[in-house]
Amino acid sequence: MLKIVNSAENQKGIAKLNQLTTLGSESFPPIKGPIINPMPKAIPTKPKFFVLSWPLVSAHNDIVMIFFALLAFYFIKTKKLFSIFALIGSILIKVGTIFLVPVYLLTLLNKVKGEKVYIYATISMFFVFLLSPLREELYPWYAIWFLAFVSLIPGREKMKELLIFFSLGLMLRYIPYMWSGNYFGATPLVRNLLMVIPPILYLFSLWLKRIYRS
Repeated sequence: MLKIVNSAENQKGIAKLNQLTTLGSESFPPIKGPIINPMPKAIPTKPKFFVLSWPLVSAHNDIVMIFFALLAFYFIKTKKLFSIFALIGSILIKVGTIFLVPVYLLTLLNKVKGEKVYIYATISMFFVFLLSPLREELYPWYAIWFLAFVSLIPGREKMKELLIFFSLGLMLRYIPYMWSGNYFGATPLVRNLLMVIPPILYLFSLWLKRIYRS
């Protein structure tokens, strides 16, 4: 149930939110009126700063998991024992990188070489990313799992751009919750729709470019 807080608490809440509405060099007009359901939907965020700083300031350990996974592939030929321990450390931090084991073994045995290593790693991590709703949900920072590897593939600009637009869609999943203050009702549906809009628009733009050139 939504309720209007009493006047004393209301004034304190307004004062705190007015302090939070100045981020970096951007200022926003002060909030006036009663606070209905004091959730963080009114707090502004700089998208670029959020995307770049999230792995560094977040308490989630996905960036550490990916760091050791990348370390494992970097030293796979020169320091094999260290590389193996790096991969084991990555899996122990977060079990998602266990899906990299087949790619790692094929690379170690010289069955997969060159850009195919990172292509298969990207596919593997994107697959486990898609499985994450079975455990909880698709969190935006999970995009680090596949973006870290797709960025290492030479060329393949369209693939990189598509996944970047998809990661933008993951960021948009926050908007319905920030607006409504809950995860119920139409919020889950709207979150999923917002998630797929950026990659769909990107694919649509590629289609339009192809038609225009032809």
